[in-house]
Amino acid sequence: MEKNNYTVVITGGAPYMKEYNFNTSAMIRDSIPNSSLTGTDKDIHVLKYPIDVECTFESMGNMIDEVWSRKLAVFHPGAQDNQTIDYNLVIHMGMREGEDRICFESMARKERMKFKGLDGKGLPSKYDAVGGLWEGVPGVLHPDLDIAGAAEKVALQYPLWSSLGLLTKQGNPRIACFVYVPKATDDEAIQSGVKVTVAFISALVDAMDTEKMLALYSICWSNIFWIAIAIMEVAFASRDRAVRCQTPHPERFSKTTDNPGSKKVMQKLSWTLFLGNKAAKLIEEPQDPRCEDGEVCTKLIEDPQDPGCEEELGGEDEREQEEEEEQMKRSVHF
Repeated sequence: MEKNNYTVVITGGAPYMKEYNFNTSAMIRDSIPNSSLTGTDKDIHVLKYPIDVECTFESMGNMIDEVWSRKLAVFHPGAQDNQTIDYNLVIHMGMREGEDRICFESMARKERMKFKGLDGKGLPSKYDAVGGLWEGVPGVLHPDLDIAGAAEKVALQYPLWSSLGLLTKQGNPRIACFVYVPKATDDEAIQSGVKVTVAFISALVDAMDTEKMLALYSICWSNIFWIAIAIMEVAFASRDRAVRCQTPHPERFSKTTDNPGSKKVMQKLSWTLFLGNKAAKLIEEPQDPRCEDGEVCTKLIEDPQDPGCEEELGGEDEREQEEEEEQMKRSVHF
């Protein structure tokens, strides 16, 4: 069977605080496989932007220009200057200080970028001046991010907002996402970040294939995790005890979405995480004061298995669950 090929671009950040000589977003980017097979008929190719993006408008502007030039030489220096490549998705990643969860942004506001970057320079006038590159672009774009607070956080809005703004001006699908990752550099933290990112890419590509780009127009990172438990409950509706043992309780999640593309992507992501590691689950605490407005923060918790689950799940129920897991393993890979 002929494979359907998809291309995803991932960018990462450079160190931006004096206390750190690293940026975990770049570490996670570099740890993601260059190709990820999600099924018998899908092949994902990952292009990694080779420059760690500094928290300045100049560095971010250069990255945006290079990524959306679609020139293959940006990723493969040996390519001819006139060789181009199309992408199905662009994921911008950055590190957030003082955060132990992965945070997914939900909107971006142009007005929030009226601050200076870490080099002391503000937004270049060529973008926002009368007749500038962003003239006519809405002040709020989706799927986007909303950052309040310090200048470095506001500056980090630029990659996603600028990508979406450029695509809006071009009349193209807004196929960019942004995710913040924690500062922890241990192997477990980096691999957890890789697992979630790869699973999300796999889910989006699956949605692209089945929904003809519907998900890319309307899904933002926040939608993905609000409905995680609802989808897992549906998947295991006939085995309530299995649900209680394999997933966190649904009453902890307060938001849902009616977007059908989001539901399909979340179903794919839930299955991928569940099958990839039976003792892994996503925990979300939307009331946590560390979650800023417009954000969804999650934890990937290892070994959440209830001690009583092994005894509770047995006999025919257990055999049915194992059969269903085997069936899903044959159709879900990354």
